[in-house]
Amino acid sequence: FLVYPFDEAQALAALDRLQLARGFVATRGLPAVDKSALAALLMRLGQWFADQRGQLLSVDANPVLVSRNAPPVLVDAVVIQAEAAL
Repeated sequence: FLVYPFDEAQALAALDRLQLARGFVATRGLPAVDKSALAALLMRLGQWFADQRGQLLSVDANPVLVSRNAPPVLVDAVVIQAEAAL
């Protein structure tokens, strides 16, 4: 869970707190997941949310597909508009 604004270091720290963080490391000859790319996706999503200038109440991005050999992909998100919350 992150609240924008946050920087790359904060995004990486949040990723490290996930229960599945152990799965991001290099293992059995496979490369590590590019956590910097995942942090960049989170920062772009946060910036997009901020750019909406109060029109949105929240964004729940889930799932995000993470691969060892491809950039992360945000598959689905629930976006709550501010006026819908009233």
